[in-house]
Amino acid sequence: MWAARSAFPIADFTLLCDRQVGKSYVLGTELLEDTGIFDRFESYPFHAGFWGRGLRPLRMLNLLRRLRRGSYDVLIYL
Repeated sequence: MWAARSAFPIADFTLLCDRQVGKSYVLGTELLEDTGIFDRFESYPFHAGFWGRGLRPLRMLNLLRRLRRGSYDVLIYL
């Protein structure tokens, strides 16, 4: 992540990560918010189990709409 930030110092970096609904996992936001690597944070809910799988396509469509509104130029998949 630091290598990408160093390569593109004036770029606006956004971290996209999931939130495990009903779990007490540490979020990427909590780990990285004070590092200076990312300018913004986006998250989406992830529901495991039967009901989560059934609604997943609708949730992913909503996430896609949110991301399109963000007008991102580049995606770096780690």
